Amino acid sequence: MKKLVSIFLVLAMAVLAGCKEKVPAGFPEVHPVTLTVTDGSEKLPNIRVMFYPDSGNTGYGITGTTDASGTAILHTMQAAHAAKGAPAGSYTVTLEDVIEVPGDKTPGEIVAMTLPEQKAYHDEQVKKRAAIPKKIPEALNKKATSKVKQTVSTGENNITIDVSQYKGGTKK
Repeated sequence: MKKLVSIFLVLAMAVLAGCKEKVPAGFPEVHPVTLTVTDGSEKLPNIRVMFYPDSGNTGYGITGTTDASGTAILHTMQAAHAAKGAPAGSYTVTLEDVIEVPGDKTPGEIVAMTLPEQKAYHDEQVKKRAAIPKKIPEALNKKATSKVKQTVSTGENNITIDVSQYKGGTKK
């Protein structure tokens, strides 16, 4: 009986080991990153944050979106694989407002529209979004113009980005 239980345990461990999620070739080791976005002392919700490595073409994306408390957990993604955290290294960071407009349609609703209806809907949404005040300076929306630099270290990372330092196009 003991031998039968031992064989069962060995088989169960082998099956569980085979069920482990496959990590794509070249996927980096990641480290936990909790990020807070502020404007002075005000925490900013609904901000999309992207980290771009300062060296090398990685083939993966690093992103997070702040919740109601202004906090985001960064995720590294490559193809269909995602992991909480980011690889250690130096980054240029972009930030942009995630703007929800009342009356936004689902992708399915948009596909069901005629092309002229889609164009009219798109133009209307662009106007609505343009009218909503932005919390993030426009210069921080693009990698080429963002002056935000951050470093991710091995182990836990708690990062705060205060956008008030970047208002007026330059870091104060």
